[in-house]
Amino acid sequence: MLKNLSDMQKASIYMAFVFFFVFMIIMLPVKQSTSLFMFVPFASVLMTMLLTGEGFTKAGWKQLGFHRFPLKLSLWALIIPMVPIIIGYMIVWLTGLGTFGIGEEYEGRGTFLFVGFFISFIVSSLTVTLGEEIGWRGYLAAKLKKIGLAKALLLNGFIWGLFHLPIMLFTDIYHGDVHLLIFIPLFMATVTLAGAFITYVRYVTGSIWPAIFAHSAHNLMWHYGEIFTQNPSPVVPYITGDAGIVLIIFYLMIFVWMIKRNKGQMLL
Repeated sequence: MLKNLSDMQKASIYMAFVFFFVFMIIMLPVKQSTSLFMFVPFASVLMTMLLTGEGFTKAGWKQLGFHRFPLKLSLWALIIPMVPIIIGYMIVWLTGLGTFGIGEEYEGRGTFLFVGFFISFIVSSLTVTLGEEIGWRGYLAAKLKKIGLAKALLLNGFIWGLFHLPIMLFTDIYHGDVHLLIFIPLFMATVTLAGAFITYVRYVTGSIWPAIFAHSAHNLMWHYGEIFTQNPSPVVPYITGDAGIVLIIFYLMIFVWMIKRNKGQMLL
């Protein structure tokens, strides 16, 4: 075991495992899915903590932030990621870039969509989103906390974005219908800034649960935005959804507020 490593060295080992597993999944003749990739951070955390010996200590597991559940801030973390996506889709509907409505497969199924949102949120939060967040806002955030607030927030979000790039470039399961030369810069900016916000709530609360809720809310609202948008223009993915100009502006304002509020000081 490698016990005498710095936090940044441990973070580097974690990232090495992440990209090893990502490219292994891409290269191996297995059926690929976004859910499979979302468990890569979980597997990488386990391997890293076994290698460094952290997996054999109470402190090693406590650093992941599962021991606290701040209800009020968790609710805020759930709501805030929905705001820019809703605003973005409202712009799409009002400008005629897409029509508000549901497809034939969902007609008369309003209750199903409403109840399904909450069921999907709970299931996602306890499975695939947890599998991803245990890596980014659990383990990695704990290792970056000493480098300063702004650096830790932006670096966490940026690395989170990098994780998605091989999936975009070498598979067709994630944003295979966009112009990648345009979309990738928008995506990286969105994920870096959104990741900064999610990391911030992790630091403020000392808990991973608000981060999990924020991530699940982002994914679900994007999915529901697509459900309620008919005949979308090809430019919609560059405006709102998983990424886009509206989200970048929103999270940039949030980022500036976070840094000013804490005057560049780390919270943990």
